[in-house]
Order: sequence, then C-alpha cells, then structure tokens
Amino acid sequence: MSKLNFKDKSMKKKTIVIIALVLSVVIVFLVGLAFGEKLFQKDSSTIQDQITEQDTTDSDDDSDMSNVTDRDDDNDDNDDNDDNGDDDEEENKYIKYEGKYLFAKIPESWSIVEYENGAGSDTLVSGLDYEGLTAVKIFDGEGKLIFWIKGVNGIGGVGGCEEYYKFDDFSVAHLDQIKEENEIVFGYDPTIVDLTNVDYSEFDLFDVRTRRINDTFYFDLVDSNSFFESSCGFSMMFIQTGEELYGSDDMYGGSYFFEFGQSLSDEELEILDNVLDSAEIINSL
Repeated sequence: MSKLNFKDKSMKKKTIVIIALVLSVVIVFLVGLAFGEKLFQKDSSTIQDQITEQDTTDSDDDSDMSNVTDRDDDNDDNDDNDDNGDDDEEENKYIKYEGKYLFAKIPESWSIVEYENGAGSDTLVSGLDYEGLTAVKIFDGEGKLIFWIKGVNGIGGVGGCEEYYKFDDFSVAHLDQIKEENEIVFGYDPTIVDLTNVDYSEFDLFDVRTRRINDTFYFDLVDSNSFFESSCGFSMMFIQTGEELYGSDDMYGGSYFFEFGQSLSDEELEILDNVLDSAEIINSL
C-alpha cells in the first residue's frame, strides 16, 4: 500500500487555485469587454443621432436662409419696379399747356400766364395801343417766377461784339465776320471767351438752337450748317420766335427780351430747359 505524498497534494491544490484565478480574470475581462462594446455602440448611436439632428437643423437653417434670399430677391425686384414707377411718375408729372398763343409741356404744379395787348411787359414804349402776345411768365407751384419773356419796342442797338463766345464747334468764318464788324464799330477785336471745355445744356427754343450755361443763353445765329455760331452783343438780348406775335401801328414782330427768376436752382433750370424745348407757337397775328 503506497503512502500519500502530502507535498504532491499541496502542489496540485495550488495549481488548481491558480487556474481558477486565471479563469476568473479571463471571465471578468471578457464580461468587461462585452459590456464596453455594448456601451461604445450605444454612445456611437447617440453621437450619430446628434450628428443627424444637427444636419437636419443646418438643412432647415439653410432652407430658411434660402427663403430669406428669395425674399430679398423679390424685394429687389419690387424695388426695381418701384424705380420704374418713379420714372413713370416723373414723366406723368408733365402736363400739356395750351393757351391762346403757346403750347408747352410743364410740370403739373407749374403754370404759364400769357399777357396780351401791352400787359405784362415793362420794355414797351408807353402811350401806344398794342395787340397780340406782349408777355409770357412761367411760375413754379409756389408762385415763384421762373422765367419771363416780354415784348420790346423803342430799343435799338449796333453791330459788333465786345466778347465772342467760342464753343468747340465754332466757325472761323463767323469769328472773322465779327472781327470786321468790331473794327468798324469799336476799332478793336472782340475778347475771346473760351467755352470749349464748359458744360452746357442744349435745346431748341422756337426752332432756334440754344445753349444754356447757368442763366445765360447762347443762340445759334446760322442754322444752315453744323457750326454753332453763337450770338454775342445785342443779339444775346432777344429770343427770336420768327412769328408776328405782337405790335402796334403796323409795326409787328416776334422778338422778346427775357429774364430769369431770382436764385434758380440747377433743378429748376433743367426743368425750364425742358419746358422751353417743348414750347411751340400755335397762333400768331
């Protein structure tokens, strides 16, 4: 009968304990790994849901911004339409004036007054019986005098010009002619006023090509060529209508002195240009 070896038995017991511990550690590790993987999957799902929700929010925001842009574009289109409407309103503000002697287009708030038979002019010789259109006044909507043309009688003048107004399309032949007249009348050449680089407005005033610089008119004295042969001296003082519009004692004509209202703005002068450009004579003597 063999003897029991207590040393071997002890060793076997230790080996079993160690194996049990190792197995326990492995089991704990596996359980922890499985739990961690499940937790990670949950966190990943939560993060993905958050990302998806953020994308949806951003998409909604982009959609809202797109709507804002569309509304802005619509507003821009409406602004453009409003601008066009303003232009139409500006055009519609001009109305037709038709008097006994004149037709013109004027702003709806402006007015034209025609004077007959010696009335309205302070440049007619008194004591005569006049007939016809002796003056015209143009007023703005507040009754401010903008422009005044008035019949004239008893005033004469001489040829020649103290100053010659030279535009970029002046005529050398016309200048030479003025110099010849000056030699006879004054004995010297006119002073050349260079207007070649000066801005001006241009329109037709009773079929006379006219240029305005501030409140000065320059009339083209020869209409049969492409030059601008400017009025000077006595010829700058009159508007020539080319019609017999007023007179007395068998002396009739259509020349008028003219006068601007006081302290006119650039806008008022530009409107006046339009009014005068549209003016037509519809009745004469």
